[in-house]
Amino acid sequence: MLTAFKEIFLPFLVYAAVLITFVLGIFRRADWALFLLTILIPLPNIWYPIQSFPIGKDTMDLLFISAFIGSKLRRSPDPTSAPNSGFVILLMVVSYLAVWNVTISFNFPLPFTTSNPVLADFKNYVLMMAMYFVAYNTLQTKEQVRTMLMVFIGVVLFMVWREFSSFAAGDSFSWSRRANGPFWVCGLNANHFGAFIAHYSVLALGMFAVDKHKLRRKLYLATFLLSLYPLFYSYSRGAYVAVLAAMVLLGALRYRIFIVAVVILMFTWQIVLPESVVDRIQMTEGTGGELEESAAERLVAWDLAKHLFSDNPIFGIGFGGFFYASQGMRLHNVHNFYLQTAAEQGIVGSLLFLMFFGRTMLSGWRLYKTGSDEFMQSLGLGFIACISAVMVTNVFGDRFSQLALGGYLWLLWGTVDRALVLSRNAKAAEAAGGPSPAQPPPATQAGAVPHAPRPTQRSPERLS
Repeated sequence: MLTAFKEIFLPFLVYAAVLITFVLGIFRRADWALFLLTILIPLPNIWYPIQSFPIGKDTMDLLFISAFIGSKLRRSPDPTSAPNSGFVILLMVVSYLAVWNVTISFNFPLPFTTSNPVLADFKNYVLMMAMYFVAYNTLQTKEQVRTMLMVFIGVVLFMVWREFSSFAAGDSFSWSRRANGPFWVCGLNANHFGAFIAHYSVLALGMFAVDKHKLRRKLYLATFLLSLYPLFYSYSRGAYVAVLAAMVLLGALRYRIFIVAVVILMFTWQIVLPESVVDRIQMTEGTGGELEESAAERLVAWDLAKHLFSDNPIFGIGFGGFFYASQGMRLHNVHNFYLQTAAEQGIVGSLLFLMFFGRTMLSGWRLYKTGSDEFMQSLGLGFIACISAVMVTNVFGDRFSQLALGGYLWLLWGTVDRALVLSRNAKAAEAAGGPSPAQPPPATQAGAVPHAPRPTQRSPERLS
């Protein structure tokens, strides 16, 4: 019965929800379109089945357009432009120039026709970046920011629950038995799923370290602890390192106990971790002291990436060019996004990539230090932890450019920048003695004239 529901009825329900939300998002509730988009992005197993329906392939595009247009049609109480809008637009422009570069390098059709083989990937890459704008423009109040974060946490918990209920780990490591999550539907693997869990489990841990709201605090802690199951059994060593690095950073910034936990784990991991996880970690080096096969193949790919960069140091060979330059090799992915960026976009692209991490870290730091309340500050610290994990996982592969994996990063950045502006406005209003912009005064009855307070009355306190 459940199988029939998932295979027959669920696609129609999702399809109907997308179409209804598309209309409502444009004309009434842009935030609904954003929330549904946020739910579906990392769950391709839910929205891929509707691709055979009319315009079903454009599901993500429809929800994005709905939220974007809806946010523009509604008169914004805060028309402030996104703080990092210029930088994000620069990334888009440079990426498109990289498409021209690869087109010229490999004699592809011009990059404004569907026959160009990299144009579709570029379109999804730019759509992922544009998530920053749709999140920033759509979220206008602290309540919407809080709801957005609860959607993030809820989706992660749902994915974790799915792994608990449908995945059973073996006693020893096996390539055929890894927690893949829903990403296999769009061609990604357990390493990508492990990276996703690493990124957003430490987001929850960082928020747990600051937010003192009892219910939310329990939710953050539960998200992190339950995420350890799919994290371990994704058998992604890069994801393991990312979580440990984020915990060390959180320990340095907030709670030293996180550093103590990491140090203890370093000395006891062979005892406390599941046996299959220990097997996977020890596989990095073969029995004769040589690198295991997968690690050795990565070194070959890295050598090619370095060679391509040395031949094209300024602009690289173009967007997605490594795939075409590596024909005849077993691996067509560099398995290190820093080297991949250097090979494909040269010094220019590499500097912009590093600037991206610098600017996202700065957004998180500013919110952590200047947020108007503990929730806003917790979002800032959680974002810092998330970015640190992203920086680590991309050493081990491309954990950045796929929409299902990377879309959340840009949505979260837009949310953080909106929270930063809301916090600044709230503090400015408090200093001026007026109401917070995020909390408009209650509406009076139609035609009624509000009475001014008597001189002896105290003005109502501003809502937090």
